[in-house]
Amino acid sequence: MWLNVRIYVGLNPQEGLDLSRLRERVFKLLGPAIPDASGWGLLRPGIISPYLLNRIPRELRIGELEGLLEGVKIDRDWIIFDYLFSKAAKVNPLASCLKSLGLAKYGEVRLHDTYFVTVGLEPRKAGKMIFLYKGRRAAEEELDNLAYVISHMLNSPQPKKIKFDEETLAETAYMLSTSGKWSWVGWVTKEGETIPSEVVRSKWREEYAEKLKKGNWRELRFESNFGRIRLLNTARRKAISAAIRRKIFRPGPKRELAPIFDELAKMVTPHRAMEVTCSMEDRAGILRSYTERRGVVASEKFLEKEYGLSERDIKDVSYEFMGYDIDAGEWKVEVKAFRDGLTKAIELTENEVKVMNKENGYRLFIIEDSWDEHPKVNVVKDVKALALDKGERNVTQVSIGTEIYYICHENIWRARVSKQGHSEIA
Repeated sequence: MWLNVRIYVGLNPQEGLDLSRLRERVFKLLGPAIPDASGWGLLRPGIISPYLLNRIPRELRIGELEGLLEGVKIDRDWIIFDYLFSKAAKVNPLASCLKSLGLAKYGEVRLHDTYFVTVGLEPRKAGKMIFLYKGRRAAEEELDNLAYVISHMLNSPQPKKIKFDEETLAETAYMLSTSGKWSWVGWVTKEGETIPSEVVRSKWREEYAEKLKKGNWRELRFESNFGRIRLLNTARRKAISAAIRRKIFRPGPKRELAPIFDELAKMVTPHRAMEVTCSMEDRAGILRSYTERRGVVASEKFLEKEYGLSERDIKDVSYEFMGYDIDAGEWKVEVKAFRDGLTKAIELTENEVKVMNKENGYRLFIIEDSWDEHPKVNVVKDVKALALDKGERNVTQVSIGTEIYYICHENIWRARVSKQGHSEIA
């Protein structure tokens, strides 16, 4: 299986955190991927972990992996994990056109294509991060968002993405050919002609070594004990991809990706890099999910600081569909978080409203500026007195249905705030 390679630099944390604390932070602030109610689709992007496998249909599970996935793993100097995300696409262009003319509602329904990216983060030395991923243009638009939030959680300067231009690819090809670990196994010319290996080897010094250095080729392949590397150098696409041996890449106790990440980190020099910006369209929900996770972590810290609760008294149940995000004993806390923005109406699901009206200890924690170091926490105690507007929208799982939700406008919940203060993100 060929995986595309993307490399980021500038991922050095400003704090002196060890790898164990960084691993914990990554898992807390990205969180596990959440399947939808059907168990066949993805409700929220996140890390592949035992949580996800325990909730997908049994006929899709591989039993031996259930107890072996660690979620986030430390392998030598690398923090390694697999991340899932879905990018929504309209069912078809006709539905979109009819909707814009006011002739159909069908265009509201969206289907999701799901992608994965294996992340290798080396924050202490070179500050590099490597993505191995399937999919091209559709998936690549969301990768910068993921890089952006990982950089943010490390409190590191804005990351940069290495540009794979002809010069970078030629340098990479030369490093691979002289490394001693990789052997050349394939050559395609600019014109698309495949050159037999014996021809290249016989004329290497006087002809092909110089062509390799100058980027005078369309495709090169190299092989080692780890698998294969492919360099693509065409007018339309310049890229690096890797085919890693299955026993090395497959999640589980035998997974050893640190050596291949070391090789990828060495072979590409960051002399050409572009600043990374996030797309506010956020079609895969990566930014939204990160905002929600920061809200939950800030709420946990607020409960410790302002109410004297200990860590063992506070349980994150935001993945359990219980109608609230934090179980704090007699308190059940639902968290709503905002990064910024002018409109801060909150949405409650039908299940959340049902539990809210049932539980006497239900609280709403509304987190503002959740991406700040010290987010603002608003506590709404008298939740049953909130005025709610009922709404309905289409949702796509295995089949198309509707979902009921309730909106509480900002002026209403602000009038019911009983306590206010600032928290922190661990």
